[in-house]
Amino acid sequence: MNKEEIKELLIYVGIGAVIFYVLYKVLQKVGIVDTPEAAAEKKKEAAAKDAVISSASPLSPQWYKSHDDKATDLYPESLVKLRSDNIYGALGLSYGILGRADDDSVIGEIKKVDNQAKLFQISEKYRNDHGSDMQADLSKHLSGESLKLVADYIASLPTGQIQ
Repeated sequence: MNKEEIKELLIYVGIGAVIFYVLYKVLQKVGIVDTPEAAAEKKKEAAAKDAVISSASPLSPQWYKSHDDKATDLYPESLVKLRSDNIYGALGLSYGILGRADDDSVIGEIKKVDNQAKLFQISEKYRNDHGSDMQADLSKHLSGESLKLVADYIASLPTGQIQ
């Protein structure tokens, strides 16, 4: 190859690189290709979902089994039912009609709970009364950002008085 052919080849390679870069940026702009920030946000949302559906979460039926003794700091049955029904309704699942989840109401109900043992109680009542798993319903119906807020709150809760 002579100098002229090399120069011409470099120009084509340069033009190809510019076209590739512009196409990549356009794909990022329309959302087909994730930006680094969007990819990082998706990772955070996936981690939040994993935390909520983990067997170590108080929303899991396995949680209580991992504690040898009974929790003494629990809600009365009427309050457990109320919280369970409120979460079910806020997820848009009441009356057999699938509606849109009200993320703020769900988060508000969960933030009324002050320890993991009480959250387990609500989750168990939800499962028994509604024939559905609260963990699965939360991860299915809440937005990624709301799910992250729920996971962070649950992680911050004390276990409860286990004797």
